[in-house]
Amino acid sequence: MNEYMIKEIAQVLYDAGVLAQGDDNAQQSYANTVKVLTTHFQNEMHIVWSVEDVQEAASEEDIDCSVERAREILATLDNDHDAEHGINWDAIRDAVQRPADSAT
Repeated sequence: MNEYMIKEIAQVLYDAGVLAQGDDNAQQSYANTVKVLTTHFQNEMHIVWSVEDVQEAASEEDIDCSVERAREILATLDNDHDAEHGINWDAIRDAVQRPADSAT
C-alpha cells in the first residue's frame, strides 16, 4: 500500500477520534499508526477506485452519476469484476453505461 493511502487512513482514524487528539500524544499517536500500517501492508499493493473516478468516467460519456449511483457501481465492480482483467477504466465506463437495475 502506498504512503499516501496509509497516511489517509491514519488521518481518517484521527479525525474520527480513534487516535489521541489535542495533546502532545496526538502527533506520536498518528506517527505510530502510520508506522504500524506501513509495516502491516508492506508486502501488499492496493489499487483504489473512487466515486470521483466513476463520476469522471460517466461525465466523459455524458451520463449523470450521483454519489449514490457511483457507490453502487463501485460495489458491483468489486463484487463482479473479471479477475483476469481486474478493474480498469474500460470496466468503469462499461458499468456507468449499464442501467442501474441491470445485472452484470
